[in-house]
Amino acid sequence: MTEELIRHTKSLSPLSLKVIDAKIVLDENNIYLSKKDENGREYKTLVEKDPELYFLLTKPTGEFFANIQSIHAYVSSRCNLNCKVCYEGSGNEKEASLEEISALLDKYRAAGL
Repeated sequence: MTEELIRHTKSLSPLSLKVIDAKIVLDENNIYLSKKDENGREYKTLVEKDPELYFLLTKPTGEFFANIQSIHAYVSSRCNLNCKVCYEGSGNEKEASLEEISALLDKYRAAGL
């Protein structure tokens, strides 16, 4: 199956935490957020394994009907990749500093999330 664009959106660069272009796509019956950082490295993150649920919970504009209850952020790339639900590749073992984590949370607050 080929990647199907659902909509364009915005996200944060994992390098600078600046707002960058992104897209929501359907690929292999999963919903992903896909984006490229300032250096051109592509990131593809699973958003939902159930496309029907995703479309049920989002408006045609892509806004969620439900309020965000939590934020999940990776603060470490150190991982043994043994979690049963893992879909990530191995990381570079870069640790996020407290300043980087604080800046990320400030971005979410500023966006009203």
